[in-house]
Amino acid sequence: RGLDPDPDRRWDSLDDLLGALDRAHGVPRSRWRYAPPIFAFVAAALLFVASRRQQPAAKPASPYACQPPEEAFSEAWTIERRNILEARVGTASALVANTLDELRTSWIKSYAAACAAPPSPATFARLGCLLGERDEVAAFTRLADTLMPEAFDRLDLSGVLPRVEACASESPVAPPLLPQDRKQRDKIVSFTAVVAELRLRDPQKLVDQAADLERKAKALGWEPLVPQVDESIGAAAQVLGHYSDARSYLTRAAERAAQRHDYRLEATARIALLETEADSTAQPGDVDLETRLVQDARDAVHRAGDDPELADSIDVIVAGIRLERGDLTGAEPLLTKDWWGATKATSRGAVMQLALRMKLYMLQGRFEEARSVGLLHEQTQTQAGPGHALVEKQMSECAWRLGDLEEVHARMDKRFDAPSDGAYM
Repeated sequence: RGLDPDPDRRWDSLDDLLGALDRAHGVPRSRWRYAPPIFAFVAAALLFVASRRQQPAAKPASPYACQPPEEAFSEAWTIERRNILEARVGTASALVANTLDELRTSWIKSYAAACAAPPSPATFARLGCLLGERDEVAAFTRLADTLMPEAFDRLDLSGVLPRVEACASESPVAPPLLPQDRKQRDKIVSFTAVVAELRLRDPQKLVDQAADLERKAKALGWEPLVPQVDESIGAAAQVLGHYSDARSYLTRAAERAAQRHDYRLEATARIALLETEADSTAQPGDVDLETRLVQDARDAVHRAGDDPELADSIDVIVAGIRLERGDLTGAEPLLTKDWWGATKATSRGAVMQLALRMKLYMLQGRFEEARSVGLLHEQTQTQAGPGHALVEKQMSECAWRLGDLEEVHARMDKRFDAPSDGAYM
């Protein structure tokens, strides 16, 4: 009772406490005069409680030690690294370098704000999220150091680089952080870059080497790496049309990621599973399976912190399935709302949504509207990455429907030499 956190429940005085001890143990009060060690203990306990009443509660300690922001991001991207990349690649690296510059500026600002914020679980989650994103950028820049110049025109940056805004949500989720040991970190980042390059340049080779890559991932001794490799192999199998392999690897990636609380990776894998189902079925008709996959993906996105871009990408896939089913009324609300705005219109999800919107308009006979939407996109957005081939495809179709054969030929001549981002397009 003397140590009770509630002051009103403690003894009013030391005499009251000692009297209660007398009554409880049947010890005469006078004998306490000859027990200085016990008295000293009780007095010390009371003084300790009194001191705690006067001092504010200790602030929770952060699990992340803040560094100077520029130093914290230095292994991911710096001015020096930009200069090296430009010297090696030339003007083809401009879009990548500019995007990384913007991401660095945004990250440093967010990291400094999080470090200055009062300690709280939300603050620690935000710091963990930002540090995890920094590690993702470090892996990407290691990949950029080895890519051939011509590969830069095909990079879908929105699908590769993290979004700092995701860490500013109400419930940010920190991904597994890389080990502190520098040698192990370097090995993991280098291995991740190898997998990413195979995924970009030679998905068939990535699938062929799946067993060897999984063995090497396990040998590196960092468990979160294994589901990351599974997700990459599954995504590569999906692009190749190997849908059975894609389902197997993506399901395993989602389950392993969830076990390790890597909820963003789980969400990415479950969205890819939904997309695989859309790609593999010319006329999607299993509504129960679609409903289950959509709900699994939405639940995973919620666990990952409700990133709007992840949530919206699910709607894009659902809209594509509805179009294939002939449900134009069900697809239209998902394709005519503005999720990203002009600043996000280059993301893969945004480009897919735009191409599907054009397809919807053409199915409705609104060819001029479809063409206007496509022209506005081409005039305002950087045409980079394989995703924009979807818009080019719809523009060619639209020109054909309008009888503009000259435009059809011109567009077919410059079509991107890149794989399709979704068979249901």
